[in-house]
Amino acid sequence: MIRRIIVSALLFLSALTLGIGRVKADMHYKIEFTKADFDSSKQNVVLITLDGVRAEEALSGFADNEIITFNPFLTSEENKKDYQMLSTPLFPKSIARFSKEGVILDNMIVSNLAKLSLPAYQNIMAGFVQKDCLDNKCGSIQIKTLPERLADIFLNYTDVAVVASWSNIKQAVTRDIKNKVSNDGKLIFIKNKFLINTGVQPLQIANIQNQANELQANDLPSNVRKYQLEDRNDVRKDIYTIMQAKEVIKSFKPRFLFISLNDTDAAGHEHNYPKYLSAMINADRWIEEIEDTLWVSGYNKETTTIIVTTDHGRGNSRTTWGEHASYLPGSEKLWLMAKGPTVTKQTSHKHNTIAYDHSSIRPTIEAIFGLKPCAKCGKPIEALIHSPDSNSDLISKQ
Repeated sequence: MIRRIIVSALLFLSALTLGIGRVKADMHYKIEFTKADFDSSKQNVVLITLDGVRAEEALSGFADNEIITFNPFLTSEENKKDYQMLSTPLFPKSIARFSKEGVILDNMIVSNLAKLSLPAYQNIMAGFVQKDCLDNKCGSIQIKTLPERLADIFLNYTDVAVVASWSNIKQAVTRDIKNKVSNDGKLIFIKNKFLINTGVQPLQIANIQNQANELQANDLPSNVRKYQLEDRNDVRKDIYTIMQAKEVIKSFKPRFLFISLNDTDAAGHEHNYPKYLSAMINADRWIEEIEDTLWVSGYNKETTTIIVTTDHGRGNSRTTWGEHASYLPGSEKLWLMAKGPTVTKQTSHKHNTIAYDHSSIRPTIEAIFGLKPCAKCGKPIEALIHSPDSNSDLISKQ
């Protein structure tokens, strides 16, 4: 044991000497740097998920004519306004930027059998399907997640941050570590290893009056009472999640930031297609705002990767588009947009011959950070992990 401790200490000191910087020894995996001029220790990754956005709208950038003419939310007075959505670009900013500066993948699939949100998010954070999670009530993930692994490696508590509209996202990003009772009967409080702000919870920042806390407290969902803000299955509006995410970026500058939005899925389940389209248009604008906040906060394009994707598709017909399930065709369809120093640029949508799924997202992010992907993880997305100015990828072939 003493020998192992001494060896670990020497490896840690050697890592600091080599200039790895804010990366500390990973006790489970070996850190690999495969290119001298690409310093994985300085990389940052922002992962953004838009819940339940169909590939049909995300990739085309326009509304589905068959759905909008059938949608029951269109009244005669609203027809003129809502039909305008047929020609209104839904993702103009994102499609333009990611097509020019990165890649858009159009052939990804959901790997969990349920085609539901919590199983999907657990799959993303685990790197492989969680067979015990078959619905949105399956409870907390049971294995070490991507954020937990990164939190063990990075030095600061706020180097890893999760900001989400849906409170259940917490059950996908961290294991359910219960408070423990010591031998003398006292309760020992164990806090998260990284920053988590989900649902209607306020975000407390020292010496800063966070306006988003007050705004979201005065605009709570109908099922939430102001004195019941903890540990509930609640969803806040995406605008407040974006406000909180901006504060996190400006105040803490995390190296890994996961932002999860939900307005699109909520509108889908209401079968309110105009509202769903409006949520997509808002998300497009907010993605640009998050990116702008990154640059003014000290991040740069040479060390920052932005990935945008969804947790599941939706039905592919005018009557089923609002729902998603294992038995509904279209629910399995995914898409992904990415840009960053390791992303292979494409001039148009890339129809990848390999049908990547959610299991590919974690190992891809691990590779960007210079980490060997977890043993059970899926195949990393090749277009996202090429070394700058090189034909080789970031993963050791050995």
